Amino acid sequence: MVAIRLWRNQRVVCASPAYLERHGIPRKLSDLERHNCLAFNPQGGQVGGWYFQDKGKLVTLRVRGNLDCNDGELLHRWAAEGLGLARRSTWEIQAELLSGALVTVLDDYAIADYDIRAVYPQQRNVPAKVRFFVEHLKQVYAVPGYWVT
Repeated sequence: MVAIRLWRNQRVVCASPAYLERHGIPRKLSDLERHNCLAFNPQGGQVGGWYFQDKGKLVTLRVRGNLDCNDGELLHRWAAEGLGLARRSTWEIQAELLSGALVTVLDDYAIADYDIRAVYPQQRNVPAKVRFFVEHLKQVYAVPGYWVT
């Protein structure tokens, strides 16, 4: 398989300033125990936990909260409404980060970026429509503020 990088992406923990004012800013991973962590999972609930890096090691934390869903847009809205902390991709919340409606926390514990990529089978002769489509995606994603609506 061939994977072409289209855009930088990172998972971050975020919340509205109003939520953080009411509940405090988590500064270390153990602080998550006293926060309402909004969960995303296709089956509901935060089965797999949230992933972080602490002192060079991957750490998985099971977080708890009073809301869970299998809809990323709903989870995004809950965080913006001040209902708790959410773990989201930066491409999804870029507009809110720029406006200050959401802020990130625990950035020192973020795992390495994982890029948004176009993936296609490796072949000697890549079809022209695949090449053109990947080039189109690279141009679209490279526009500053592409994700900001």
